[in-house]
Amino acid sequence: MPEPSRRLRLFLRCLAAPLLGILLLAGHALLEDFTRRTGLALHVRSIGLSWLPPAVQADDVRIRSKELDISVRTARLRPRLTALLQGRLELEYVALQNPVLSGSLPLPTLDLRQLTSATGGGSSDAGGLARLDSLLPGTIQIEIDQGNFSFQARDASSLRAGNLSCVLHLRGLQDVRGKLQAGLIRNLAAGEETPVLDLENLLVEGRSRPLRFLSDTPRLRL
Repeated sequence: MPEPSRRLRLFLRCLAAPLLGILLLAGHALLEDFTRRTGLALHVRSIGLSWLPPAVQADDVRIRSKELDISVRTARLRPRLTALLQGRLELEYVALQNPVLSGSLPLPTLDLRQLTSATGGGSSDAGGLARLDSLLPGTIQIEIDQGNFSFQARDASSLRAGNLSCVLHLRGLQDVRGKLQAGLIRNLAAGEETPVLDLENLLVEGRSRPLRFLSDTPRLRL
């Protein structure tokens, strides 16, 4: 009769085979779903599995369109297995290594003064953050290692972040907690040369609700 440890290894091997198939299918489905939803052409050099923790891994991801230019050295995506077994595709974890993103966002402004006043005062301009919130999954963990981002809004205001790393747990923009570090954060308003915000060596950790940042931020250290 096999030893308990041998029986356990045999059981894990039997379990790993269908799990491997499910995760690989989920990885291809995630890529197809992304292409269908966004209409963007997506190129991936290779796709495989990362086991600790189990996740789909895509290497040398490149996305280019008229508005956006995105490249990621390695992306790890973990679908929520309970939802996957019920036929739904939901992400619960995303890790990006060396992502570089630049281009235009479909937001009226990235001027932090206007965004802050909108979240505090309930102005109609709050629609920009609300639209961004609608693009995020319900609950997700996001990890970024050495990212660089440069975005421009419709009014030509811009937001740039360099050498950014973070571990964030998000429930949309209703509740965000975790830690974020950046070597540079710079915000420019449309037509202005003096930055609205110009920071080096930024560290933020704690918990906030960005849609109600000024009135509902229970814990935040800067």
